[in-house]
Amino acid sequence: DGGGGGAAAAADGKGSSGVEADWCLLLAGWDGTHVPVAAVRLPGGPGELPAAGATVNPGFDAPLSARRKATPGEAVVALALEPRRGRLWAALEGGAVQAWELLGDEPKSLGRWTLGGGGRGGGSTA
Repeated sequence: DGGGGGAAAAADGKGSSGVEADWCLLLAGWDGTHVPVAAVRLPGGPGELPAAGATVNPGFDAPLSARRKATPGEAVVALALEPRRGRLWAALEGGAVQAWELLGDEPKSLGRWTLGGGGRGGGSTA
């Protein structure tokens, strides 16, 4: 259990993460029940490291469902971040894929899709 990923993303102003910068490092992980997301300011831009001593604290959880907590079959098996769009994708244990838009005033779910045919197309929106 556990895992995650990160990507540098352009930030416009100050969003729900509480980080104000032109660029930030988005980090997402799986703690067994939630998908916590953190943003770390990159004052030197996307090619530079965060400032020494920068604190990394989750600003919010990307909700797996309206219940905001994972249920059986919802365990996250992989995460991917799209840095240019600020989208987070999660592959779930039960064969579904869920996406969120992380940038902006409030993170929001873009939907969940169930993969059909053993993961080879034929998916449907859940």
